[in-house]
This record gives sequence, C-alpha cells and structure tokens, in this order.
Amino acid sequence: MENLTAYHVYYQNKDFGKYFEIDLLVQLASALLWKKAYGSIKLYCNKKFLDTLKEYHLDQVYDEINTTLMESIPYREYLPKYWSFCKIYLAKYLNQRESRFVILDTDLWIKEDIGLDLTKDLITFHEEIFYQGQPDLTYISPDNFVSPKEVKKYNWGVLPTNGAFLYFNNKELINRWYKWVLNIIETNKDKPKHPQNADTCFIEQRILPTLAEYMGLKRETVYPSIYKTWIKDSDDLSEWEPVLDTTELGSYRMDNCKHIWGIKNSYRYKDYRDIVLYAVLEHLDEEFDMEIIEKQYPKLFNICYTIWNSNENVED
Repeated sequence: MENLTAYHVYYQNKDFGKYFEIDLLVQLASALLWKKAYGSIKLYCNKKFLDTLKEYHLDQVYDEINTTLMESIPYREYLPKYWSFCKIYLAKYLNQRESRFVILDTDLWIKEDIGLDLTKDLITFHEEIFYQGQPDLTYISPDNFVSPKEVKKYNWGVLPTNGAFLYFNNKELINRWYKWVLNIIETNKDKPKHPQNADTCFIEQRILPTLAEYMGLKRETVYPSIYKTWIKDSDDLSEWEPVLDTTELGSYRMDNCKHIWGIKNSYRYKDYRDIVLYAVLEHLDEEFDMEIIEKQYPKLFNICYTIWNSNENVED
C-alpha cells in the first residue's frame, strides 16, 4: 500500500436538518477507513462546520484541520450555487504544496486499498451518461456557461465524471481547471441558478474530464461502469453499464466503496435511513473495535442508534 493523503472539504452555510447525524457518522467512517487503508486525512472547512464537528468530537479524527482557507474563499456569497467550488479552490491551494493528493467527499468511504493506478493524471469516481430531454437533466448544454469559441474548442462528447473521489497527479490540469472555473463563475454568477445543480456540476463534473481529454491526459475511474442518470430508485443495479456486480473489478469496488449520494435527501423514510446506517455500521464493525469507537464518539453513536430504532416516516 502506498501512502496517499486525502482531504475532506466542507463549507457549512446553514443549519443542518433532521437526521444529519447519519451524515456525520458516514463522515467519521470515511476518515477512519481512509486512515487505515491509505494514511493521512485532513479537513478544510469553515468555522461553522468545525463547531458542528466539535459538538460530536469528530474533529479528533483528523490529522490536521484548517479553517483559514475556507473562511477566505472568494465568491462565498455564491457557494449555494457553486458549492463544488470549495473543492476546486482547495485543489488549487494544494497544487502549490503537493505533487499528488485525493479530495474525498465526506459522504463516501473506502473500506480498503482498492488498487488504483496512481500513475494516472486524474482519477474520478465514475462516468455518467445522459441524454437531452431526459427528466431532471443536470448536464445542460455548455453554451449556457461558456463562449461559442470554447464550445467549438472542446469535445463535449466526453462523459461527465462524478467528483465524489478526485485524485490529482498533474499540476497543469489543476491550474487550467481553476483558471477556467474562475472565468465561468465571474461571467455567470449573477444569472439565475439552473435547476438540478447544473451550475456546480458543470464547473466540476463536466469541465474537468473535458479538459483532461483535451490535454491528452491519462484518466481512470474508481467504478469501472457508467452511471445512467435517467434511472431512479433502481434496486437491481440496472442504472450501471455494465452492471457493477457482473464484473470482478466492479463487484470488488462496489463492495468496498460506498457513496451515500442522493439517499441523504430521503432520510425522512426509515427504509433509506436503515440502508445507510446498516452499511456504515457493518463496515466499521468489520474493521474496528466498535466498543472503542463508541466510547470515543458517544453522542454521535447514541443519536444514530436512536435513529436506527425509530420507525418514523415523514410523508411529503
């Protein structure tokens, strides 16, 4: 196993809703399991989020915490529209200090070393495919954001990639990405926000692979399958092509990499809460002494076990 430093980044701009402790438990698992599999994990956040973590002692899991960077991030007032800019800003900052690193979403955990090819310039979580006219379309036409010259310059047939996992091993890629994103935000910041997080997904999940392809860089994804964005609430993995558990690599990485993703929007239903709680507690129990962890983070576990035992469902 090669040591590889990962970074969580989060800017909290409002109070969290009911059941948010489930997400904190996932964040704890993300940090603990990364440290066991790969080494150091650090946190960049604003002071409000750090105060939230301290209430549950989650600040103790990190090797280093920095609030200075996020408290000085530009375009703070536009972060509800461009929340993924936090990752991009952090990547530019780290690019001046490290040759390679991972930015890991707080709602993703990796149970063990999954055999990534760290010679690649860029590793993202997985590719996504879409079609114009589908319901709830996130990846709208690039001419909504960039100039006609830029539309013609790049190959927009490159599939977007989910940014829950971002491994960088190319400084020029980050420099070009950051410069382009700043121009897009400055040009579009005061325009109405597009539905389905289209603005923030464009600057992260659409631009990054498009730029990497334009530069001729070596790329890889954690999941070796493509996510079909128009399929919702599938229970047979049909949203993946090829279906994840039909290939050896896909099955292995699916078992060892879990991303909560949109499920967090359905915690009002017990079934969805239980899916997440069962998965995260199972992996923690497999890798650690649960009695020790529960004593280190008593408030968090007590609340999560109470949520687990609750049968509450809240209808729309």
